[in-house]
Formats: sequence, C-alpha cells, structure tokens
Amino acid sequence: MALTYFGTEAGNSEAALRRAEEALALSQAAESVVGEALAECAIGRALAAIPARLDQAQSHLAKGSGILEAIGGRYDLARALLAEAEVRLACNDRPGAAATLEKAVMISRECQLEREESTARSLLMKLGTT
Repeated sequence: MALTYFGTEAGNSEAALRRAEEALALSQAAESVVGEALAECAIGRALAAIPARLDQAQSHLAKGSGILEAIGGRYDLARALLAEAEVRLACNDRPGAAATLEKAVMISRECQLEREESTARSLLMKLGTT
C-alpha cells in the first residue's frame, strides 16, 4: 500500500523501516521525546507500505500521535493523524478513519496547515462523512 499523503514507496519500505528503527533507538537513548514520536511515526509509515504489517503500522502511528499530542506537537500531530487515518482505511476501519480525519481537520485548521486540512477533508469526502 502506498500512502497517499506521505508517498512511501513499497520498494524502499524495508530500508526506511531500518532507518526509522535506528532513529527510535537513538531518540530513546538520548531521551528525546520529540525524536521518539517522530521515529514512531516514521516506523508506522514504513510499515504501512507492507500490506501484511498494517496492524503494526497503525500501532506505531497511534503511539507517535499520542506522544505528539501529549507534548503539544500540533503541526506534526496533524500529519501523523493523516497517516494513521490512511492505515485505518487500508484496514477497513472506516469509523476509526473518519474520527481520526475529523481530528486531523480540526488540528490542521488550528495550525493553518492548508494542505493537510485539504487532504483530510478530501479523504472524509471519499468516506461520505462530510
């Protein structure tokens, strides 16, 4: 599965996953909460390109989103929520995807992230929830 918003290519997913896992280990060793959150999201995006690992992708994206929300990383949170919603869609979790997209729209609007808000709205329209 190629993520629409992040454009992860399946051919590079294993290499991307290795780099993201290295970043997670380094972030944890340095006790960098921001680095950990971003690495969790990167792991999730890389795993999303591997159809058999979508459940793991969703778990990592949710963990990254949770950390970003806890530390107030609103800009990165909006982007992480978009990736999480796309994985939820790929897992046929339409209600979960819709709720995640609604949150992404709200945060994107607050942060004036027009592209992210537009992407989230477009995905919501495809779901038929707007």
